[in-house]
Amino acid sequence: MQIVQVVRRTSAILAALALMAGCSSTPVDDGKVPITTKSEKAREQFVQARDFSERLRGVEALALLKRAVEQDSQFAQGYLLLAQVSPGAGEFFANLDKARKAATYATEAEQLMIQAFAAQVNSDLPAQEQALTQLATLRPNDERVQMLLGNYYFGLQRWPEAITHYQQAVAIDSNFSPVYNQLGYSYRFNERMAEAEAAFKKYIALIPDDPNPYDSYAELLMKLGRFEESIAQYERALKVQSTFPPSYFGIASNLNFLGRHAEAREKLQQFFDQAENDGQRRAAYAGMAISAVDEGNYELALQMLQKMYDVAAAKNDFAAMSGDVNLMGNVFLEMGRADDALKRFQETVDLQAKAENNSEQLIALVHLNSLYDAGRVALAKGDLATAKDNFAKYQTQADANKNRFQIWLGQQLAALIALQEQKWDAALAAIEKSNLQNPYNLCLLAETYRGLGDTAMAQEFFRKAADYNLVNSLNQSLARRRVATKAGGV
Repeated sequence: MQIVQVVRRTSAILAALALMAGCSSTPVDDGKVPITTKSEKAREQFVQARDFSERLRGVEALALLKRAVEQDSQFAQGYLLLAQVSPGAGEFFANLDKARKAATYATEAEQLMIQAFAAQVNSDLPAQEQALTQLATLRPNDERVQMLLGNYYFGLQRWPEAITHYQQAVAIDSNFSPVYNQLGYSYRFNERMAEAEAAFKKYIALIPDDPNPYDSYAELLMKLGRFEESIAQYERALKVQSTFPPSYFGIASNLNFLGRHAEAREKLQQFFDQAENDGQRRAAYAGMAISAVDEGNYELALQMLQKMYDVAAAKNDFAAMSGDVNLMGNVFLEMGRADDALKRFQETVDLQAKAENNSEQLIALVHLNSLYDAGRVALAKGDLATAKDNFAKYQTQADANKNRFQIWLGQQLAALIALQEQKWDAALAAIEKSNLQNPYNLCLLAETYRGLGDTAMAQEFFRKAADYNLVNSLNQSLARRRVATKAGGV
């Protein structure tokens, strides 16, 4: 499983300690980002937790971090990492808010880390890049800083730049295992499969007693369509750690691609039965919903999403509930139930407004995304005028925000509009400016080539969309269903 984006970023390294009992810590400057805390015990717990987090063992990290911030309520980095491993949206935002407030007690480098992460959460890419660039200028010889900057470019699908920063991290510390994971995924997405396999095998060699290296290699095998081999590697990960969540979802994804959906959901039920927190229980329901969509069983998918919602509702986790009803809206839209979809999309905005620790940017983002959602509903109803109006408003704001992800999403909506109008050249231009790592968009590209009369290219992209083989991805399942509808099969 890849270590990138919203909740799994880590950043700091153990500094030399020479402290007297009861005094505030002032670490020796070793060129790395300092860990500012007044508690030696909190420092030790943080370092252990960071190591667990970097190996995607979030449950172990969570317990340690909770104790660390009890030891030092002003521990900014402790709260930041606690946010990143929190199992629920409410806890995530609460801890991020505490990290921001505690940043005044931290060093400039730590403040920049918090600023970068907060900007990422708010989809403020220019602010995120600025903070990370400043951080790398301050601490160029910190392997974790180089990996953070690599992760930023990875998220933007700028693979060569990501690889450059990951290689810089390797040059600083050739035994820094997490960076080989990220290198493997970067090479994979850059279609450099032999190098990807080598990076994952190096990752396994460095930490053979951890589950994630086998999990990541299994994902590469799944991408290559080697499903049974992939399942075997996922099972190796579970032999190392029987509770490792990503491998359950990897096995389920392989089974979905093999058409064995009932078995996939049985595997996810096994995970649910041993879940250690509500975040894992919600993830299990989400995986079951994705499997049901892949099978074309939309009613079952909605039942699973409702169960996921109910877990969040029991804690009044409005941010999580907001995301859940948005997923329901997408399923309703695929079912052709446009009014039900619109109702859920409107609930997305209303529930997010009730969430704690909202920022103005986050609220603005939810409202912006509602234009995209409402535009798709308008298309489903045949209301081209409203769809075009929503697209124009959405794209204007996305361009002003200079946010690549928002621009990609707007271009997807533009492509859907052009396809409905049978304006094939306009559809092609829009799709080529959308996210082509999204298999749903590859399906739209296939439909466009078919409209242009290029049957061979249409079939090629229908195949690519169906066989993109993303792990536990609703976009992948929706793409496969669209291929089944538009091309007559998966």
